[in-house]
Amino acid sequence: QTSLSGTFTLKDADLSKYQGIAGKLSSTGTFNGQLQALHVEGSTETPDFTVTSTGHALPLQTHYSALVNGTNGDVTLEPVQAKLAETQFVAEGQVAGVPGKSGKQLTIDITSDAARIQDLLYLFMQSKPPLQGETRFKAKVQLPFTDAPFIRRVVMNAQFGIKGSRFTNTDTREKVSALSEAARGNPNDNSPPTVLTDLLGDVTLANATAKFAQISFRAPGVTAVMHGSYNLENEKVDLHGTMHTDVNLSQATTGFKAFMMKVIEVA
Repeated sequence: QTSLSGTFTLKDADLSKYQGIAGKLSSTGTFNGQLQALHVEGSTETPDFTVTSTGHALPLQTHYSALVNGTNGDVTLEPVQAKLAETQFVAEGQVAGVPGKSGKQLTIDITSDAARIQDLLYLFMQSKPPLQGETRFKAKVQLPFTDAPFIRRVVMNAQFGIKGSRFTNTDTREKVSALSEAARGNPNDNSPPTVLTDLLGDVTLANATAKFAQISFRAPGVTAVMHGSYNLENEKVDLHGTMHTDVNLSQATTGFKAFMMKVIEVA
């Protein structure tokens, strides 16, 4: 029941104490209330927030309001305004003990209408992010306290939309552009313009594997609906689905293949 109030300053907190992440965090803020229910407001700066499995770091800034139980260390976040590189998001949830288990578990809801897919992918991928573009997402994340690596501990259910995305790999970009031209009936275009694509999907992440119940892909002249998985550790992609084009298959190709497609269409 003890009443408390004051200000605090935290400098160079070592995030590597929490398995799977790293960086130096600094924070300032104020607190007031009773020890078992302290209202805390503050901000943090982590210029090198890192996922250790990839070694990739990005600047992370937050402004937060929280309710802290000073008798057991449980924290309710209400809410957190955060910026990761150029991606902004809002988070609400808890860092609290679980009956019968040691340590604390993070359970949090994250939403963003102003995110960049390249920022999110960069932290978790060994190689260069394959996509660039603005994205909106809603996610429920759990991070239990275990000895497993960070990307194996994270459990997430999310819905996302990426508008006007652009593939970063030149070969992939050219293939998608060629596919778009062919799907619109221009298979002989040897230098198609770069096209932007839209992606929508539902994804579940567990044990370092993202499983897509449905992901839709759209580019000029072509739409596709797929399902499958993506492994964050070995970056293996396994997607299957159906594709629809604006023209018949015989109009989307040339030569003998076009002749065979016309036969199939007539049959």
